[in-house]
Amino acid sequence: MEKKVKIAVLGAGTAGLSAFKEASKYTNNIVLIDNGPLGTTCARVGCMPSKLLIHVANEFYQRHHFKKLGIHGAEHLTVNIVEALKRVQSMRDQFTSGVVKFTQSLGEQFICGEAKFIDKNTLAVNDHKIIADKIIIATGSSSIVPDAWVGFGDKILVSENIFEQNDFAKAIAVIGGGIIGLELGQALSRLGIQLSLYHANAYIGGLTDPKVNQSAINILNNEFAIFTNEQATVKPCDHDALAVSTSSQHHKVGQVLVAIGRTPNLRHLNLSALDIQ
Repeated sequence: MEKKVKIAVLGAGTAGLSAFKEASKYTNNIVLIDNGPLGTTCARVGCMPSKLLIHVANEFYQRHHFKKLGIHGAEHLTVNIVEALKRVQSMRDQFTSGVVKFTQSLGEQFICGEAKFIDKNTLAVNDHKIIADKIIIATGSSSIVPDAWVGFGDKILVSENIFEQNDFAKAIAVIGGGIIGLELGQALSRLGIQLSLYHANAYIGGLTDPKVNQSAINILNNEFAIFTNEQATVKPCDHDALAVSTSSQHHKVGQVLVAIGRTPNLRHLNLSALDIQ
């Protein structure tokens, strides 16, 4: 089936929805294309569910300071991670539901499928051929996982699957000390998980000042082990574990959170058809 439109927007995340709404002020001859899951990166796998996990982790962590306030018995407190994750997932679903409903309410203006360029003005989506005067690419990004680690299945955690877990392993290694690795790593540690973090260079969290960086490392080291300037390798250890190794460290963990960066979701678009340098 062939469809001609003025504008086609690829991606129904925050950027794509914003582009769609803005362009809709000028024309109704527009389509939004996304292969799902719907709901934006922020609401589904980013800012919002991460803050829910951090919230419960911080609440539990405060037990270490109760005695200063005259509150006793903190040593008897426990956290049920299974229940905590169910709450994260329930509230996450509430956050995404409005976006999903809006996207689905667009009727024929929304096409659920994976778009592929045929030429600079033509897209193939499912059994549709979309001919558009203008095409906006807003397909977002995904976590980078080295090819050698992909086969480790659910022992590898990334932003896209960490909030889908029913529980966590007792020991987790974080590979990558950027914002995501530090944020989620500290939350996991504060939930009582034995955590170690490995970072490829000397500066964590995007910091550039040497004194500030060292202060941050010293503070975080009070909660979990941080190894900087270390290239970590991950290999299967036994049926239930992974071995994380560096030049000087060897740890056995149940899961590895990979936070080494993100890459644009462009692989399936067939951009070579655009004949653009």
